[in-house]
Amino acid sequence: MNPGRPSHVRWLVVGVVLSSLLLPSFGGATSVGAAEDRGTGSRLFAANLFVRMIASQVLAVDGDAVSVGVVDVGGTPFGAVRQRGATEPALSTDTPFRIASVSKTVTATAVLSLVDDGSIALDDRPLVALLERRGIPCSSNGISEIRVRDLLAHTSGFDSGREWFFDEVVVDTRELLGRFCASGLRTAPGTSYRYGNVNYLLLGWLIEDVTGQSYARAVESLLLEANDLDSFTFRTASSREPGEPSYYVNPGSNYMELLGAAGAWSASATDLARFADVLASSANGRGHLSPRMWAAMRQPARSSSGGSSWGYGLGVRLFSAGGWGHTGSIESIKALLIGFPDGGSVAVLIDGERPERTDDLVDIVSEAWWMTHHVGYVIAIPPT
Repeated sequence: MNPGRPSHVRWLVVGVVLSSLLLPSFGGATSVGAAEDRGTGSRLFAANLFVRMIASQVLAVDGDAVSVGVVDVGGTPFGAVRQRGATEPALSTDTPFRIASVSKTVTATAVLSLVDDGSIALDDRPLVALLERRGIPCSSNGISEIRVRDLLAHTSGFDSGREWFFDEVVVDTRELLGRFCASGLRTAPGTSYRYGNVNYLLLGWLIEDVTGQSYARAVESLLLEANDLDSFTFRTASSREPGEPSYYVNPGSNYMELLGAAGAWSASATDLARFADVLASSANGRGHLSPRMWAAMRQPARSSSGGSSWGYGLGVRLFSAGGWGHTGSIESIKALLIGFPDGGSVAVLIDGERPERTDDLVDIVSEAWWMTHHVGYVIAIPPT
């Protein structure tokens, strides 16, 4: 799917209808509003319509709640949350949702900021020492050749090990890494792409060793505090906490405790969109990274496309036409972060069983953005 422009016109018809009717609100819906100022009338209209189009697709097919954060092309932030009926607990635009593997973009940004300041290098090979410091001997062939860039790009050679994270109860990360070490590498480091949470679990440990802080505290000081991203919370507990969306939790699971830097962040959709907007502003020297490192982040890894319409850089999925971002899912939570080529940033966080695939969510959000922020200005958005 092309996040810049959809490949068909069905949303053109839908957009015209919705712009006329402005769908009745779902029960419990919080209306769209700018987080800092209301912006122009046309921007607020586009943001309203964008959220309603997404909500109509998500809540109509077994979704319980959807939270949307938008930073539009002009830099204005908007946020909205919609719930089906009287779903409890009552959510607001400040409610953090688990963002699952979108956490990888957060971790990658922290690592690249440490590369920027010279604390580490992309071609460093830190794994043997990293594991030894935690009492995990690992003599598998090739481990010593894995570079920081290989962990970031999922080209380390490790298997995905998905069943160890989610389908089997592994006692702790020490046992988990022992299994990876015992199974060895599937391919030589740097030669092929294979997505795996273990890469980012290890990067979280690297951040701790380099900064001398806990992973969460390091990310806060490196990225979050200076940009007032207060809703970001690192939650390494599989049980649901009070005030969180009422998503399903598999009894006896401990995946959150194992995922760590690979998938344990929570955030409001508005703050997540703001995080992406700051990251994209690295292009002109005002973001989390230097322009050089921001460009490196969006260079595709070796063989990352796998025949798909997207590639993978250093912690971001690379969509066609210049779009970038990440997707994630844990149990009934679906998460999406997209930076569009026109400069807009969007985060969509869902509690529900649909869409079943996060790639379907990419389609929904990309088409709605194109309709409301491009075609909509021609046929639907009233003048200010």
